[in-house]
Amino acid sequence: MGCVVSLGYETIHNMNKFRGRPVIMKTSVRQNFRKFGFNFLKLFIAVALIVVLLAVIFPVLSNALFCATYSTIGRRGRDIYKLIERANVEREAVGLPPLWPSDEIFTNSLNGQTESLNFKNSTDYFLHIYDFENAGTPQHSPLVPGFNFDLLAGAGVSSCTSNKLHWKNNMWTIAKNISKDTPGIMPVLVSRNLDAYSLAATYNKRDRDEWVSLAGEFDSPFSTKAAVIIRRNGKIHVVKYSRRAYRYIYKRKYFDTAVDAYGNPFKHPLKYLTPMSEVFPVGGGGKNKNN
Repeated sequence: MGCVVSLGYETIHNMNKFRGRPVIMKTSVRQNFRKFGFNFLKLFIAVALIVVLLAVIFPVLSNALFCATYSTIGRRGRDIYKLIERANVEREAVGLPPLWPSDEIFTNSLNGQTESLNFKNSTDYFLHIYDFENAGTPQHSPLVPGFNFDLLAGAGVSSCTSNKLHWKNNMWTIAKNISKDTPGIMPVLVSRNLDAYSLAATYNKRDRDEWVSLAGEFDSPFSTKAAVIIRRNGKIHVVKYSRRAYRYIYKRKYFDTAVDAYGNPFKHPLKYLTPMSEVFPVGGGGKNKNN
């Protein structure tokens, strides 16, 4: 007495009930599925659940990836800021001027020669502080030790593969004519996809709903999704599209970059050097009542 099961058929031997004659009973594929607790309705439900889970998880993963990218680019910008400031401290100790771009012509106290950082774009400025003319030779002596072109690339901006930097390999806009009196809230390094002209030279309460423009002259690194700012105090700030109003960027730190703390006018106005040109910050792209 026993039972033999084959695909699609079942052979049952029951000597008492069927008098020694084997009885073959046909079983359909659907019955086999039911035997194992499976049917097409359950398959549909399982697939639907997977689709729903993917729809929920994908935006979260995508946002996490973007946040990681913002953090990476922010750290590179902050590294540039720290390297310049560190070099400035060493230069100040021997009577040399700071290395931020400037319209001012300085006199080198060590040799009496004039020294200029009056560049018209950030690409030429970065080439200068890297000492590209002597790159690859024993005479190579960067003005900013530790600075390299890898800090200018990422998030869609390709790395420079030679000693001659091209604007396409430079993601940063840098402030010009900043000083010790420049407010800590001020952006001094900005990812190039934020239009520098839309930044503020003056900021007061009535300007809180002005906003900066994204992806104008340059689409990369982040297009209209966001931009990265390094403030004068060295802090990183991510400007997201939905929070690009001045009140999020400058908060309640009102300022006028044309005058010092005593109301005396500065000799040279605040400017920004993009990878290709020099621009004046003239204010936001307009009123943004949705922010």
